[in-house]
Amino acid sequence: MLRSLIWSGFFLLTPLLSLYTQYTETQSGREILSEKAAAERGRYDSLFRVDLQLVDGRAHTSSYPSGIGHPFFLTGEPVPGTIRMDGKNFKNSFIRYDLLNDMLQIYHFTVSGPQIIDLNKKKIEAFRIAGYQFIHFSSAKIQGVSAKEGFYEEKYKGSSFSYLVRREKIFTENITGSRGGYEEYTYRYLSTPGAMFRITSRSSLLKAFDENREQIKEYIRKLGLTVKLATDEEIIDLIKYNELITGTR
Repeated sequence: MLRSLIWSGFFLLTPLLSLYTQYTETQSGREILSEKAAAERGRYDSLFRVDLQLVDGRAHTSSYPSGIGHPFFLTGEPVPGTIRMDGKNFKNSFIRYDLLNDMLQIYHFTVSGPQIIDLNKKKIEAFRIAGYQFIHFSSAKIQGVSAKEGFYEEKYKGSSFSYLVRREKIFTENITGSRGGYEEYTYRYLSTPGAMFRITSRSSLLKAFDENREQIKEYIRKLGLTVKLATDEEIIDLIKYNELITGTR
């Protein structure tokens, strides 16, 4: 489906470029494109909605190890998504998220075909893909905290805490000589404006809720919750309970 869209756009743009060349040669580039050329360009832009302001990065040239699975979030195929950069939302861009390198990629459509661009991570504030919301945490925001700079899935954003999940993939070679593969790991965090806490056990969770430690401990006991095995919904429920007892909800 995507390939057909790509080539449709390519053949749609080719006559436009030819017309543009003829036009600029005869008019010395001092006048606007003809109505026909403008209409063709409009059709191309509406098909792909590519905004050149997004193409800030470098062409993707590296290869990925071959094995079981893939290095991307959900799928290796580019899917429509939204990128927030410089305070603006760019919708309907074809993107994919490289979990191996923590890199967001965009398919940039050119006259010679689609080109994969590794976007400049530092300029991306957030992005949304397949209904999942990711935000960018810079080193300044997490200074002094044992968390990597990069993209984190924002599961919940409350008045005092945000619940974030860091996703990573690692390629593991098989020591027996057979094909290796990609393994995904997730790391869970509670974030406040001034601190970030990794959730690995009940004690680490209670450290984040230090002011209401005893009440949260009792609530965990009441629910019969094992923090290591807690679902996202259960962690979010704890955050909401903390907001309730502190009156910030």
